Amino acid sequence: MVDKKTEEEKTDGVEKIEVEEVSVESMVEEDKKEEEENREDEAGEEEKEEKDEKIEVEEVESADDSDVATLPSKELKKGKGKKIFLIILIVVFLLGLTAGGIFVYRRAMEKKRAGAVPEAEISQILPIQPEESSPSAEKLEEELLEPEIELERADLTIRVLNGSGVAGTAGKAKDFLEGLGYEEVEAGNAGAYDYEETEIAIKADKEAYLDLLKEDLSEKYSLAEEVGELDEDSEFDVEIIVGGK
Repeated sequence: MVDKKTEEEKTDGVEKIEVEEVSVESMVEEDKKEEEENREDEAGEEEKEEKDEKIEVEEVESADDSDVATLPSKELKKGKGKKIFLIILIVVFLLGLTAGGIFVYRRAMEKKRAGAVPEAEISQILPIQPEESSPSAEKLEEELLEPEIELERADLTIRVLNGSGVAGTAGKAKDFLEGLGYEEVEAGNAGAYDYEETEIAIKADKEAYLDLLKEDLSEKYSLAEEVGELDEDSEFDVEIIVGGK
């Protein structure tokens, strides 16, 4: 009997131990499930938070893009408005200038017409002054009105002097001049014989004959550029010193 009790007690003890082990295992499993559920909940919450953050970021970015997109259009509208305003101001200014110019012109024309004096009245008020002629014009007029004086070679008295030292030079010159029409010609010798060119000296009151005399002598003699002047009390009107050329 005792053995049966002990065996029964053993079996009961074993069953209790098994029950306790089953209960422990079930509790462990429940704890694991709870931990897994908690983890899943935490993961879900984290995913939800991440999604919310992404949505917020996207909303912010879209809002920024919309603001950036609207800024240029606003600025363009402002710029266009300013340009239109400036154009209107310029047009108004130009119209004002044109109107003012027309007004001033009309006033000036009216004053001019009101203050205009007929030419007949001006001639009565202001005496007509004769035109003053310049001295050069008067001189030219006198020269034109004066009768041309005909020069006569016979009116000159001439003395020809030999300045070359070659014998007969003065005589040849005397014959040449007489052949041209000079009637009163006297030949002689100069104080020196080193003259190369033929020199002329003439009285002041006979200078009108100078061009004629040069023209005649240049046909045969080389004339000096300088012309001398004889005294008024000289015996001859012209003195010619014949040079070696």
